[in-house]
Amino acid sequence: MKIRIALLLVAANLAFASSIAAQCHQFVQGEPTVSSIAITPAPDSGKAGNPVVIKATLTNNSNHDISIWRVIGEGEYQYQVDVRDVKGNLPQDTKLGKKLNGHVDLSLLDPKDLVSSGVCFTLAAGKSVTYDVNVSKLYELTMPGKYTIQVQSRDPESFAIVKSNVITVTLTN
Repeated sequence: MKIRIALLLVAANLAFASSIAAQCHQFVQGEPTVSSIAITPAPDSGKAGNPVVIKATLTNNSNHDISIWRVIGEGEYQYQVDVRDVKGNLPQDTKLGKKLNGHVDLSLLDPKDLVSSGVCFTLAAGKSVTYDVNVSKLYELTMPGKYTIQVQSRDPESFAIVKSNVITVTLTN
C-alpha cells in the first residue's frame, strides 16, 4: 500500500512538474537540439573526502532566445549527474543523491521531497549559464581513485536528452 501511494505521489509530482515546465516552453518532438552542456573540474577537487565540484555550462546554440526551466537550488538540482569508478561502477549515493539520482526505494520517499520550485528564464542566442555542481553532495567520493563524471539534462525545445562531455577526476589521499 505504501508503495502504491509513493508511486501515485511520484506520478502526480512528475505530471505537475511537466505541466509547469511546459508553461515555460513548448516541446516539439523531432526538433533538433538547441543546447549543449560542457563540464570542467573545479581546481580544488583532488582529495578523497573533500568536496568534488565541477562547473556545468549550458549553452544556447540556436539563433533565437530559448526559455530555460531551472529548479530553485544549487547546481546539483539542475542536472542528472553520473559518476563511475575505473571499473564502471557507481559510487554509493548520499541521502540527497538517492533522491535526485532516482536510486531510492519509492516506499522510503517523503512526499515533501518530491516538491520543488523553479523559475523560467530566457537564455539569449549564443549565451551560456554556468552552475557549480558539488558532486560529493550526490555520491560518496571518499575513496582515492579515478572517477568519470558526466551530466545530462533535457533540451528545452526538443526535450531530447543532452549529455555533457565526460571528464575524469583523480582523488588522492
